Amino acid sequence: MSFSTDTRPEEAAQNRLGAFLTRYRVEGLFLILTLALTVGLYAYAFNRYPDFIGDYDFHIRLALEMKDTTSLKAAHFLYHAFVILIDTVVPDLSIRTLIFISTLTWRAVFADAIFVLARITWGRALSIRAGFGLTLVTLCCLVIGPITLATWEKGDLYLGYVPLNPLHNPTALVLEPFALLAAWMAARMLFPGPEQVVTPRETAFTALLIVLSALAKPNYVIALLPAAGVITADRLWRKQPVRLKQVIWGIAIPSVAVLIWQYAFTYMFEPYDYGVPTSDSTITLAPFEIMEAFARGSSLLVLFVSSIVFPTLVYAMYFKDAIRDRFFTLSFVVFLFGAFYTYFLAETGYRRGHGNFTWSGQIALLIWTIAALFFLVRQNRPYLFGRGPKMQARAVIAYSALALHVLSGLLWVALFGNNYWV
Repeated sequence: MSFSTDTRPEEAAQNRLGAFLTRYRVEGLFLILTLALTVGLYAYAFNRYPDFIGDYDFHIRLALEMKDTTSLKAAHFLYHAFVILIDTVVPDLSIRTLIFISTLTWRAVFADAIFVLARITWGRALSIRAGFGLTLVTLCCLVIGPITLATWEKGDLYLGYVPLNPLHNPTALVLEPFALLAAWMAARMLFPGPEQVVTPRETAFTALLIVLSALAKPNYVIALLPAAGVITADRLWRKQPVRLKQVIWGIAIPSVAVLIWQYAFTYMFEPYDYGVPTSDSTITLAPFEIMEAFARGSSLLVLFVSSIVFPTLVYAMYFKDAIRDRFFTLSFVVFLFGAFYTYFLAETGYRRGHGNFTWSGQIALLIWTIAALFFLVRQNRPYLFGRGPKMQARAVIAYSALALHVLSGLLWVALFGNNYWV
């Protein structure tokens, strides 16, 4: 009788794992570095302000109430589900601890998504210098903000601008990684090459990302859906390749289905928000009303332009190439719809001053800005400023604008706990 065991499958699996780790060892090291710096930055920022709660207190208490009553009380419940999971695994944590854990977790997830997409954008073998570059790109995307020089004397670093990285709102932080990945996948689907095949797996993955984005916060999906419709109609008109079936199943159907449910839940089923029926509110056209209130006397035009300097400069200076970049172009069209919602829509009733539609401009601008930075890196690779005087001059202008955005964003990260966001 033989008791020998065939170990060849295990050895093959180990060999594949070893080959994978060897091939991507540089990527792995710099991803670990990026995540460590991300966690360190936001741990430091939050530890500076032990009394900071922002919008977290309401959402955490709502999540715990949902757990205790086993009832759904929000149409965008992904953050609340995350809090319930943490509280189930480690019960009775303080509000402050839950804020700390959830913020660091979702900033790390977002950093991971940015780094991976930046690596795909780079496309070439990753050297040590390029690895540091991708880490820097990721950190810039995490802290970048509107250029707030115009209002430093007033102490306004947030309201009135189209913000990019809000730290006080947990549902916005959960939305960011899913919206970024959904936009990346949607761009592949909406701008296919003549021979490109969009697989059922890619279609299903895109649909899943869109549903998760909406359940985190619906603001990106409500801008992505009409943008996808405009792009698809334009490509059909121009007789360019369109994967209509994949667009319908991967983008249109999941978007429409979840948004209809969220609208009905929020405005028709009378759930309670702060003890008040949300059915007392509806959506209305209110041009500039909310943003003018937030601007507190500052010029809306100046604040808007200060928010979009970097991506606008890159798109304008590299227009012939930029318009052919599918991720950059989709992000731009989505931002147009997001900006419309931000400046022209509001809610009636007690929610009128909440500014819930302003989150569409925020997340759409963040993703457009990330797309601009990815595009700029790809245009100039393998160098920082490209080759030749003309290319280098354009790169200097673009990176100078980026530096101002990052400086303003770092100031916001350093001071947000002092309620500079109100």
